[in-house]
Amino acid sequence: MPATPAAARAFPFAEALFRETVRVHPPFGVITRRCEEPFAIHGVTIPAGAVVGVDLWGAAHDPSVFEAPDEIRPARWLGRSGPPSPIEIAQFGAGPHFCMGYHLAWLEGVQLAVALARALAGAGKRPRVPGGKAPAPIFLPTEHPPAGTVVEMAR
Repeated sequence: MPATPAAARAFPFAEALFRETVRVHPPFGVITRRCEEPFAIHGVTIPAGAVVGVDLWGAAHDPSVFEAPDEIRPARWLGRSGPPSPIEIAQFGAGPHFCMGYHLAWLEGVQLAVALARALAGAGKRPRVPGGKAPAPIFLPTEHPPAGTVVEMAR
C-alpha cells in the first residue's frame, strides 16, 4: 500500500481515477467569495464587498477545458508531465484558500483505489453498475448518488 506521495506515484491509474472522480463529482458544487475590489465581467461590474458564487461543477464540466466533460475518463489524467492546472483542481480552492487537506485527500484516494483493486482482484470480482449506466446525481447540497443506488460485484 502506498504510504507516501512518492510511493503513490507508482499507481498512475489510481491517481487518475481519484482526479477524474473529484472532477466529475466535486465535493462542493459552488463556493462563495467576497470581492475585495470592484471588477467587471461580461459587461457587468461587481462591486467591492459583494459575495459571489463560483460554479465549481460548471468549471469541472467546461468543454473548453475537458473534452467530453460529462464522460468519466480517467485516462485524461494519464501521461501528463506536470501537475494539474488551477482550473483542473478548482474543487480544492485556489491561492490563500487552497485546501490544506488536498494532498492528504489525494493520497487517501490513491490508497482507496489500490486497496479496492487488490481486494476485488483477490476475490476474482470487479465492480459493475447494473444496466451499465451510472445514475444521474442529485445535489443536497453536496452531490451524492440517489437513494437505492446499487453496485454489484460481478465475476
